[in-house]
Amino acid sequence: MFIIQGRIFCEVVILYNQRLKLDFETPNFCGAFFIIVVFVLIGVTFYLFNKKPHKIGSKMLFLSVLLSGIFTEYLLVLTYSRGAFIAFVLTAMMFIYAVKDKKERLVILFFLAIFFIFLAIVPFGMSRAGSIFSDDDSIGNRLILWKSAIGITYDNWLLGTGFSKFGDTFIAWYQPLNMLQEYTTPVNNCLTISAGGGIFLFFLFMFLSCISTIGLIIENKIKRNPIVYSFAFAQIGYFICGFSSTLFASPCLNIVIVILTTLSLGYIGRIWIKERANLERVFKTLKYPMIVSLMSCIILLMIGFWLKEYSSTKYFIYKNIGVNKINVYRIAPTKSKVKAVIIYSYDNKNNIITREARSTIRFLAEKGYVVVTPQFTDIDIRAPKELEETIEFVERKKEMNCLPVILVGQSEGGQYSIIAAASHEGTRIKAVASIGAPAKWPFIELSTKEYISKIKQPILLLHGGNDKKYELENLNILVKAAKMGISKSIIYKDADTYLRPKRKEALEEIDKFITKVIE
Repeated sequence: MFIIQGRIFCEVVILYNQRLKLDFETPNFCGAFFIIVVFVLIGVTFYLFNKKPHKIGSKMLFLSVLLSGIFTEYLLVLTYSRGAFIAFVLTAMMFIYAVKDKKERLVILFFLAIFFIFLAIVPFGMSRAGSIFSDDDSIGNRLILWKSAIGITYDNWLLGTGFSKFGDTFIAWYQPLNMLQEYTTPVNNCLTISAGGGIFLFFLFMFLSCISTIGLIIENKIKRNPIVYSFAFAQIGYFICGFSSTLFASPCLNIVIVILTTLSLGYIGRIWIKERANLERVFKTLKYPMIVSLMSCIILLMIGFWLKEYSSTKYFIYKNIGVNKINVYRIAPTKSKVKAVIIYSYDNKNNIITREARSTIRFLAEKGYVVVTPQFTDIDIRAPKELEETIEFVERKKEMNCLPVILVGQSEGGQYSIIAAASHEGTRIKAVASIGAPAKWPFIELSTKEYISKIKQPILLLHGGNDKKYELENLNILVKAAKMGISKSIIYKDADTYLRPKRKEALEEIDKFITKVIE
């Protein structure tokens, strides 16, 4: 015992102002372990406190357990694990609600107060806790991972991807180009199970977890054994901590939680056997774990459905390319092959995405294209330069530079797409599609006809019949000026500048045009 305490003391001294992890793989794993230890010690403190020790030996034992719990809290704070901090506070609050004895509540409040005192006196403790509400890379990466894992669960709900294949699936379809870290798990216990093993394995995991916690609390209401209570809340603390870390990756933690779960299930089974519990009694205990597990599965699949059907297909924003931002969109079907990169230009000043632009991005992404959209800071002045920066960005990225590039533009975006195509002779730009770019607009230096006559790639011009900014004769002249025989123009009668209500039909035409070009 003294050797272990000395080992911990030495590491605390050596790693002062750094994150404590002992022999665990990460400080987060170490924090989860300390949470389990703290709540077990709280239960033992309850037990000794209720015995009202009178002998000097009993008092010394009580004091030793109390001080061990306080020291473990100090070590917990030294891990600087934000997930562990959240888990400890939430579990302690649930523990306070669960126990009815006022003295026991005071003991938990005492430990909670000590935790916040340590958080205040340890260097950078409060700033670390305050960063929970910030938007740093660690939190941002986790949000992307969790969203991706839910999508993977929804697409592979029956059997999952396999635990060893999550990383490959994430890198292939979900990982942002600016996320440099490689992840093999979703950094979340529950989502690791659901994405890797499917919804049925997730249900089994939730059911066993709920039996060993909720079931244990239900069965312990009569006996009110404080140590048994502490086992339940130690597991709850571990479970909450697992929302921000894949704790399954720690063999030591796995052994600890398996022991706790086995003891909890064994205690429930012992009560059933001892009291000869009938089916009604068993069902009463299992009812709430069953409900919680089923609801968890349903909610997880509903979120996956919502993410896929109603949210934007954007999976990350690549920031700080020049003075503007570049958004990259890609749907994530696990078996589809990316056909091409589409640089879609439209007036999105202040990063406002219109309904028409959103529907266009979603349609093209679902057809298997990577859609890249530059955010124009000034559609009239800076747009040409910012579109050039976007083209250079695509050419630099190894994830995209092997794919054909198509320029698609709406209104002014169509105009600048034509200019860019004319300026990139002999590049990977394979075609241009313009939606409602008026032929009468003055182009930079040259006329529309002169620009299009310089384009060596196929060009598709789409216009609405109710759009007053174009003239049919000019469109015909433009198409004739194009050097590729595949070039053409289409006018949709009774449609406006944005091709409403023929927008879907026009997008289908763009897809056919691109498919024909890249085949």
